[in-house]
Amino acid sequence: MPDCNPNALATHTPGILTIATGQTLSAPWFTGQDPATSDGYEASIARDVATGLGYGSGRVSWVQVDTQQAVAGSTARFDILIDQVREPQSGSDLLDFSTGYYAITDALLMPKQAVDALAGKVPDLTTLRVGAIAGSTGESAAHQRGVTPVIFASSVDGVTALNGGSVDALLLPTPDALSASRSLTSLAVFGQLSPGQWQPDQFHLVLAKDSPLTPCVTAAVDRLRIEGTVDALT
Repeated sequence: MPDCNPNALATHTPGILTIATGQTLSAPWFTGQDPATSDGYEASIARDVATGLGYGSGRVSWVQVDTQQAVAGSTARFDILIDQVREPQSGSDLLDFSTGYYAITDALLMPKQAVDALAGKVPDLTTLRVGAIAGSTGESAAHQRGVTPVIFASSVDGVTALNGGSVDALLLPTPDALSASRSLTSLAVFGQLSPGQWQPDQFHLVLAKDSPLTPCVTAAVDRLRIEGTVDALT
């Protein structure tokens, strides 16, 4: 990437790559309270992208922003944003997006007591009352495994039903399952399902519309994927 280096890239602060993330940090995306020193998944991806572009130690600045404002087009304070952002299905006239750095597979959410009782043994889903969200990849994954799921209109409805005992397990996108397990200590993530035949949704790095950095950031993400770094971090 001959034109992707600090001498050629026009960044917010010359010679410095400014990376933004949300105001609330949470594992496994970020560990600790400082994104600059975090060992979380997104912190590592951002750091590796920066390194790939030649922004090593001392040449990266982190800021925390309101992500909702940022995805509405308020990108003046940073060069790239990383905060579990999915590209809108219809695209965006306000933002650029890199290629995906995280494939959103489905996870199995269960009562913590049930997870503890399994002790790592994979449950037979056909013997469980499994919930899924209408039209989701979790619904497709259940049918693919010979399970007719109980369908819920939203993840909130599904989590409420699981916590109340109406179903034994719930298939959710992994980030949603992790969030539910943090909110309700009675629930736990058993594990991730292997992806199906469909293309999973992705998280993307966000940049200002027509940013000169977009091709370079995308190339850096693609290289991390090709070299196996994305799989290793996942």
